[in-house]
Amino acid sequence: MKSAFRALSVVIFCVTLAACQSQSGSMAEQTETLSFDGMVRQSQDQFDEVYVSPEFSIQDYQSLMLEPGTVAFKKNWARNYNSSGRLTRVTERDMEMIRERMSGYVFSEFEAVLGDNSPMPLVTEVGELTLLVKPSIINLDLNAPDLVTANRQYSYAESAGEATLYLELIDSVSGKPLARVVDRQEDWDDNYFTWRNRATNAQDAKRIARLWAERFVELLEKVGPA
Repeated sequence: MKSAFRALSVVIFCVTLAACQSQSGSMAEQTETLSFDGMVRQSQDQFDEVYVSPEFSIQDYQSLMLEPGTVAFKKNWARNYNSSGRLTRVTERDMEMIRERMSGYVFSEFEAVLGDNSPMPLVTEVGELTLLVKPSIINLDLNAPDLVTANRQYSYAESAGEATLYLELIDSVSGKPLARVVDRQEDWDDNYFTWRNRATNAQDAKRIARLWAERFVELLEKVGPA
């Protein structure tokens, strides 16, 4: 009798454990597909991550409006650069100048690509049925930045660096983010060092910004109005 009771207890324990593991696995899977604000991760090929709010339908909007984004450096970028033994040092003025230029490059490339290829009209005045597009940059990590110096500066580096796009689609009336795109890009590494200056850095930044803009249009075409 005791043996039968012990066997039954073992069976009940195993069934309970399996159910807990299954529930735990489902909760973990659900957590991986949800963002901190309840957006659901989408399966797509254009970007590293795309999250969309369950409330969002692009069919509810008639136009797009581009908003200037922000630019944020990788944590401790300036400190690490200044402690690397280089002859020049990064200042707050340098960082602000880089932010302005990078923000301008991203805005101009998105404006050009969306203006020519967007499945929805790109407008300059917001309306009730306008969806705001705000492309920002995070984790900007430059290997050879163009700094404010008395003389023209050239740096020697294998790669310009890396940056991550953080793009939000925002409802123009409520200001609520409805979708989010995250994508990390690194400047193409040709396995050899080359001279870099303001012009080459601008070319690299514009190339990556245009790539993001073109992939964003591809994403819009998949979900946009027919």
